Amino acid sequence: MSTYHYPISMTKNVFVFKLQSSDFINIIHPVKVIREALAQALVFYYPFTGRLREGPHHKLMVDCTGEGLLFIEADADVTLEQFGDTLQPPFPCLEEVLYDVPGSSGFINCPLLLIQVTRLRCGGFIFALRLNHIMSDAIGLTLYMSTVGEMARGWLAPSIPPVWERHLLSARDPPRITCKHLQSDEVVGTMFPNFDLTGRYFSLAPQKSQRFANLYHNTFDVVTEEYMKPLPDLMVIKDRPQLTLARVFAVSDLKHAGFGDIDFRWGKPVYGGMANISAASCFMPSKNNKGEDGILVTMRLPVHAMEIFVKELNDKLERKTINSSDRK
Repeated sequence: MSTYHYPISMTKNVFVFKLQSSDFINIIHPVKVIREALAQALVFYYPFTGRLREGPHHKLMVDCTGEGLLFIEADADVTLEQFGDTLQPPFPCLEEVLYDVPGSSGFINCPLLLIQVTRLRCGGFIFALRLNHIMSDAIGLTLYMSTVGEMARGWLAPSIPPVWERHLLSARDPPRITCKHLQSDEVVGTMFPNFDLTGRYFSLAPQKSQRFANLYHNTFDVVTEEYMKPLPDLMVIKDRPQLTLARVFAVSDLKHAGFGDIDFRWGKPVYGGMANISAASCFMPSKNNKGEDGILVTMRLPVHAMEIFVKELNDKLERKTINSSDRK
């Protein structure tokens, strides 16, 4: 039994579809269409039907066993309107629209995908999924979901076929580290306990989203090719070191991931994106109740740091200044 601690690496996404009454009368039920489309898409995305195994030195690999993913069909006696005017994470009733099948949420030797389709009383439906993030990033997930949509609309093959070039993630021979990777450095005594963290989201209107970008555009280090190439070498040389979370603020830019473009036959979702506020902060496209485009920023910080950040963000977006003593 391995004692290596794997980070929590399950991502949850929700897609909400609003069907007109005429659509509902004249279509095959969404569950049947989507279940069959998922199976067809898995022919091309066959690693998703396997299970993760652990090799020597904590090396992860996909055993293409063909065991399949988990699929849940459900009905809810609610309408889409009951979820409110604006849908955004944390998504309400997530436990009901994405059931945690007992024994399925482990990292090793467990299903890599869990999908639930919930029909609503109004005729709409919610498509929710849980993905083992080690398998794919947001773009990869969107490509798979787009393929499912194409299969649902009658395609026989994906417009963009997947490419499984796993050798690109192998260490070089001999392995060598050519730049510093701060996320693998050990930092003692500064890890915040989970109970001290709080999650919040910030919905920024168009004019404020650009101001937000201007405020913080110089505060991030960006994921380059020179930085990425030595990572597999680092995993070999340091025996897959644990990632350091102390004093690390990770951000995923999902504005162009394409979650809002998924089409299973009945048009684009009224909401498509993250289901909850995860450890990594995210930028996602959003619409306010006026239909205006903006940015939704999710964030998880220590409670006291969140209070300071909210005050500073509000002040800066309103073009106010704050004292350095307040910032401390």
